[in-house]
Amino acid sequence: MIKLSNLLQQERDFQITPQKSFSDLKGDVAATLRAITTDRVVLFEKSGYRFLVGLLAALHKGVHLSLPPNDAPKTLEKIEGARLQVKTGGDIETTFTPLNPHERVIDFFTSGSTGEAKSIRKKLIQIENEIEVLEATWGEGLKDKLALATVSHQHIYGMLFKVLWPVCAGRPFYDETFEYWENLVGQLSQDTLVISSPAHLSRYPDLDVKAAPSMVFSSGGPLSLDAAGQSRDILGFTPMEVFGSTETGGIAYRQQTGPEVPWQPFEAVETRQDAMGVLSIRSPYLDQEGWYETSDRVEFVKDRSFVMRGRVDRIVKVEGKRVSLPEVEAVLSALDDVAEACALITNDERKSLSAVVVLSEQGQGKLSEIGEFRLGRDLRQQMKPYLEQAALPRRWRFVSKIPVNSQGKRLLADLLALYEAS
Repeated sequence: MIKLSNLLQQERDFQITPQKSFSDLKGDVAATLRAITTDRVVLFEKSGYRFLVGLLAALHKGVHLSLPPNDAPKTLEKIEGARLQVKTGGDIETTFTPLNPHERVIDFFTSGSTGEAKSIRKKLIQIENEIEVLEATWGEGLKDKLALATVSHQHIYGMLFKVLWPVCAGRPFYDETFEYWENLVGQLSQDTLVISSPAHLSRYPDLDVKAAPSMVFSSGGPLSLDAAGQSRDILGFTPMEVFGSTETGGIAYRQQTGPEVPWQPFEAVETRQDAMGVLSIRSPYLDQEGWYETSDRVEFVKDRSFVMRGRVDRIVKVEGKRVSLPEVEAVLSALDDVAEACALITNDERKSLSAVVVLSEQGQGKLSEIGEFRLGRDLRQQMKPYLEQAALPRRWRFVSKIPVNSQGKRLLADLLALYEAS
């Protein structure tokens, strides 16, 4: 295991990708480093290998580095810096000096729940610390496995699991990001692992999977128990879920083999909760020595493990009463007419409690028979025995799937857009 800050000083003989060697990497970083002429750069590359080249070049040049979540013009115009142009074919004899991981920083841009880009700065030492913990947790079982990803390396989860952790551990990764399962399954074997998210693990087409991967990771949002079971049936492996965020890094992990499987914190992460059950953590991934309070309510069950009990920022006031949006979603999702549900407060004059619903086959039949208005009223009636009047949704949208971003996260802006036409 080599630290990222010392990586390019090494003389190593392994493949970064099936097509690119470690020697190729050193030469391409050297070429890209010499081409950087500004002190602020923005790195976006669809190729995982080119992303790694650009990242290492910017870190060794010592410039201000920003990683946008996408390359949409509206996104890039809000981030200061010239877009980094990755070069290839440099001199492999270039001498690289070690980096100071406490001084090198990367700015991540995450959309958050509202869809507005938010900058989160991470020091290289935080990233190195997390890579060491990932290797200590799972490295022994992965050895030379080839990493295949359905998630973008522009986000910290994909960057760590697909690109940086493998290269520091001397394991290869597949350059392409697979948007569709149909393109990925042909690459599967016991010599591969899959880096994915609920956005993909909850939506499978008809697949002919001939070989199972050695590991499947999921992060970026909650994975339902049904999706975990379906993934086990299709891919031959129950996903290893990782709970965390760009700010916190990975906090805990689990495999859902049944209801209410608790989360196990990583060895390096300390946890505690306040009187309201709100989780706080202390870890080497944070740029602070004290405790960091999350927005997640938890219940500790044994040892250090815990189950999730919703987010504090998803408790809202409706008609003067406190309403838990996760509780509304849980009640809705338990109905026979509903396959999946999301609750929110919409921007109308009344700030109405609203629901976006994916119907079950039975629910689809009802919708065709009685229409949207009467179905919404019927669902409210079914929810009454379980919730106060204030917690019954007033506005409804019935959709084929709930919109999520590439990391499997539901963005409030996308959900609100469903209501803008009325």
